[in-house]
Amino acid sequence: MKDIVRGYIIMRKMFIDNGVKDRQLEKGEGMTREMYMQRERVIYDLKKLKSDARKFGLLDYEGSSSDFDDYFSKLLYRIDKKTPL
Repeated sequence: MKDIVRGYIIMRKMFIDNGVKDRQLEKGEGMTREMYMQRERVIYDLKKLKSDARKFGLLDYEGSSSDFDDYFSKLLYRIDKKTPL
């Protein structure tokens, strides 16, 4: 989980360093190849964690999966608030 948070923070800092704004992200504008690659790493790490949690019986395919998604949405939103674009 630390890798996901660390990767997301790195991605947000990349956006800030390159002057990318929220409205540009919605359209996919202003992003470099490295930013897209970092985004894909974060997405991959999230999917892998979710898959591993299912394998170990920590998530089912219904209710607890949405709890997982809600938890990470809130966590990443807090990072967004600390790293405004």
